[in-house]
Amino acid sequence: IIDDINQEERLIFIIAPEGTRSRTTDWKTGFYHIAVGAEIPLVLVYINYEKKRIGFSDVYYPTGDIVKDYQWMSDFFEKYGAAYYPDQFALPDIAALEARIESPQPQTIPLPVVEDTPIVTAV
Repeated sequence: IIDDINQEERLIFIIAPEGTRSRTTDWKTGFYHIAVGAEIPLVLVYINYEKKRIGFSDVYYPTGDIVKDYQWMSDFFEKYGAAYYPDQFALPDIAALEARIESPQPQTIPLPVVEDTPIVTAV
């Protein structure tokens, strides 16, 4: 994605950072890594359905310090809100994000269990 973005002279790339329809404080980070890798700014958007208003943040260039940048996003959405169903929206858990960065967990990919399958080896 970063290579595709960098090939364009002008581009508006829109992505929902939460990435889920259920309430979670564990925001996805893909949008952030794309912005940092492609060196493109973030512009946050809020929608206030009650007041029938939308608004935009200032243009913000991520620093590469994910905790600092997520705090900026959290502050913006705490001030303006973000969702049609506010009870479904949650700000990112900055402390959990910091802990995850300080002690990253190795990712494991579960392999399917296949019983009674012969193993073939090449010599």
